[in-house]
Amino acid sequence: EIDTKKPLLPQLKTKFVDAQAYGMDKVNFSIISSIYGTFEGISFLLLGFIPWAWDVSANWAESKFGWTETDNEIKVSLIFLFLVTIIGTITELPFEVYSTFQIEKKHGFNKQTPKLFITDKIKSLVLTCLIGGPFVSLLLKIIMWGGEHFYVYVWAFTFCFSVFMMTIVPVFIMPLFNKYEPLQDGPL
Repeated sequence: EIDTKKPLLPQLKTKFVDAQAYGMDKVNFSIISSIYGTFEGISFLLLGFIPWAWDVSANWAESKFGWTETDNEIKVSLIFLFLVTIIGTITELPFEVYSTFQIEKKHGFNKQTPKLFITDKIKSLVLTCLIGGPFVSLLLKIIMWGGEHFYVYVWAFTFCFSVFMMTIVPVFIMPLFNKYEPLQDGPL
């Protein structure tokens, strides 16, 4: 808040210094997490994580459900994406926790409790499955069906999906994570 009874310049300088400190903390942390992300990506690539995860998914699908890779490629792909999403969530979790409960808290921006953090993470994973699963299934179906010009159909599908999501996200999805209140009338 700006105190109108005090000189404006010293107040703005204080806010500027605080904003710089927050920005520097965010940039420094972003560099560290990006270096880790790059290292993880290269390691996964060199160690064959993606083929391993596909094999695990295919074996699990066949042993639990009797789905083979060739006859049930979409179902196996969904298991694969679920596995990769869970592993990615686990490897990103320490960085998200530090960012939320250290950096944001240090600068007075964190209003999230650990319980709310976990609840939001679970909601996010559930929404990923509920929205991402059908999306990927349809996308793979379109690729299989589309033949030589599948990319045109994929473009049309992703365009329609994007418009649909732009419509429902602010109305149905964001209220799951945030509490919205109408702005009070007041001076501008």
